[in-house]
Amino acid sequence: MKRLLVPWGIGLALLLGSARAHSDWRALGLSGRFVEHVRSAGGYLYACTDDGLRRLAIGSPDTLWSMIGFSGEQVLDFVALDPQTFLVSRADDSISIFRSIDAGVTWEPFQNGYAGQVWIFAGDPSVALFAMGGPANPCRCGIEKSTDLGMSWRQVRASGTTYREVFTVSAIEVAPGKPNVVWAGGENPFFAPVAAKSTDAGETWQRFVLDDENTVLAIAIHPSDANVVYLGMGERAMTTTDGGASWSTTSPDPNTTYWIGYTGLAIPPLEIFAAGASNTRDPRGVVLYRSTDEGASWEALSYPAYVGWPSGVQFGATHLLVRASAGAETVYVATGNGVYRFTDTVAGISERPDRFAVSVMPNPARGAVRIAFALPFSERVAACVYAASGARVRTLIEGERPAGGQALLWDGRDDAGRAVPSGLYFCQLALGSAREVRRIVWLN
Repeated sequence: MKRLLVPWGIGLALLLGSARAHSDWRALGLSGRFVEHVRSAGGYLYACTDDGLRRLAIGSPDTLWSMIGFSGEQVLDFVALDPQTFLVSRADDSISIFRSIDAGVTWEPFQNGYAGQVWIFAGDPSVALFAMGGPANPCRCGIEKSTDLGMSWRQVRASGTTYREVFTVSAIEVAPGKPNVVWAGGENPFFAPVAAKSTDAGETWQRFVLDDENTVLAIAIHPSDANVVYLGMGERAMTTTDGGASWSTTSPDPNTTYWIGYTGLAIPPLEIFAAGASNTRDPRGVVLYRSTDEGASWEALSYPAYVGWPSGVQFGATHLLVRASAGAETVYVATGNGVYRFTDTVAGISERPDRFAVSVMPNPARGAVRIAFALPFSERVAACVYAASGARVRTLIEGERPAGGQALLWDGRDDAGRAVPSGLYFCQLALGSAREVRRIVWLN
């Protein structure tokens, strides 16, 4: 089996795509620092580095990160329990968890029975917080759960009873908005990747031993459909759309010159981003891959300047943080040499305020939803409804429309007349190069 030399990464993020004004890379600083994770809370980015916990205001024009604790120490992860209360994990044999109740001004030891280091915090702290770690080394062999904001912890076991089902845990993720749905992944003693799913907040698990010689390095769960799950692995990613009953494989980079390990996934809707790193020097530097067809094909988005470790080993993407906003999707890439930002600006109404305005009512919708818009003059319009996976469900209109107010109705059926299931959908209206996208929550 091919092994990762350092905890390198991938990120997958399903995001709104199609028409774009421009894309932009920027180095956000911390050059020379190994960044394990980049998180966001309260309008700030938090970087967990090999020299302390750093903070930078989101949208700040400069790249000077403030040190807010643990100077000279390796910080593994960070979680905000509320606007003033933070937990941090550092690489230490005895005390690894610290708490701040004043937004990072002061810190206190807060182990409270947790044994070992925390490599990843996951979940909604107000419901259940999961921590993945191991005893003083990066084996990442256990999962612990807290339902009282880290005041106490207990172990929950994802491994099974058979030798094939027992696995070393290397990734854990909780479904957005569904704190009872938890996925864990890793590899068994035969070097086969194993994924495990819990629907009762980690109390019981269903395991999936995948036919491969690899390991699960990261997990992403779709925000509107917990049955859609991506696994980041070495050289490939795997996905299921039916909760693990079946799996398919996709390879973001078919170039076998640079073996890439993919870890760290994130999914907000329609576009997939993937980032990774090779165990040989890759002259492209940081590479982000983008797919707009559910992984069938990929586009490489390379950082324009090459920066590598002095040792000659290409630094890797360790983690991705995705922030979606109106008209722009931003990916923050944590690497072995600082933090980078990729911004994908979507062309739309913000650039053409004289074009059209769109409203969707009611929303959530049941029975029918009315999509209204206004045109200042006659123009060709295309209006389509898409599933959260990116698949086109229904073409509502495609042709010339007169100036003035317009209204379309969608009855919750696809182009074949079949009723669609409840879930998150997107209505996209296109006028030339301009696009407007609206979310629709459909209820049967």
